[in-house]
Order: sequence, then structure tokens, then C-alpha cells
Amino acid sequence: NKLQKGDTVAIISPSGGVPDELKEQFNKGVKFLENLGLKVKIGKNALKRYYYSGGTVAERLSDIHDAFSDKEVKAVIMSIGGASANHLLEDLDFELIKNNPKIFCGISDGTTLLNPIFSKSGLITYHGPDLIFTFGLPMSPIVKENLQKTLFDGMVGKLQQNPSWAGLSKLNKNEKYKGWRC
Repeated sequence: NKLQKGDTVAIISPSGGVPDELKEQFNKGVKFLENLGLKVKIGKNALKRYYYSGGTVAERLSDIHDAFSDKEVKAVIMSIGGASANHLLEDLDFELIKNNPKIFCGISDGTTLLNPIFSKSGLITYHGPDLIFTFGLPMSPIVKENLQKTLFDGMVGKLQQNPSWAGLSKLNKNEKYKGWRC
């Protein structure tokens, strides 16, 4: 189901932990979602750290299962990618997810969860957005438009080149954007 103003979204960290230097972006992401008219529920373990993970396996599983069990929650959004989502696969409750479908999205290592959830539950998942690197950073008009179309209007936005990409790239100021190519 698409999102509507007043809906609740859950923020979880099923892979990497949120480092101190990204907590401001985390908070900006929460504020962005609230400004869209959404209520935000932060998983009880979403800001925990266990080595390079967002909490222990049990804590991360608890947050994802709690989010899917919560009838108020309409979308589950990963805070960040990471490198340890695979630790959850053995004990992830795919039946719970299948019986409580909601928007589920994240990036990077989150794909480790997105693909099996789709495969085992039939739930359509979204690679992106995430809280920190999508909602917590400035967005181009194209990204905002696609988020609106996908999450609120129930239509996948048109994939197109981002003409402002060159202005967003900070890696190589001399790089010329030539559009998509294979």
C-alpha cells in the first residue's frame, strides 16, 4: 500500500550501526519524513552499536520483527547500509513479513534482506531510499518527485538521467557528465 500523510514509518538498522558522525544526518532524515506528514517510530535498537553492526543479531532481528508486527507501521526504512545484514537471514521470520506486508526499503547491504524477502514472501521491496543517505541529505527535484510518486502515489517514477548530477558530485570536480552509458 502507498503511504498517506499521518502514516507511521519505522526506522531500523538491520545492518550497519549509525556512527556518531552521521547522527546529524539521521536526525535530518527523521525531520524530512516528519515534514512529509509522516509519524516516525525509531526501532528500540536502531541507534545501538555492536562492533560495526547496528546492535547484536538478536537486537536487529527484534527491530525488524517488531516493525513488521506493528499494525500502525506502514513502511520500514533502513537507516543505513553496512556489512552484516546476512547475519539475520537464518532467523528472519518470512511468514511474519508475508502476513504483514508493508513498504520495505534500504540501500547497499540492505539488498541482502530485500532479495530474500521478495523471494520468500512475495513482498515487493525497494532498493533505496534509506534514512541517512537519502532523507538525511539534500535531494534533487527528480529524486523528490520519484519518492513522491513511488511512496505516496503508488506509481514508480520515471527513471531518467539526473541533469543536476554534475553539480552534486564532489568526487571529481573536473568530471564531465555525459549521461548514462554502458
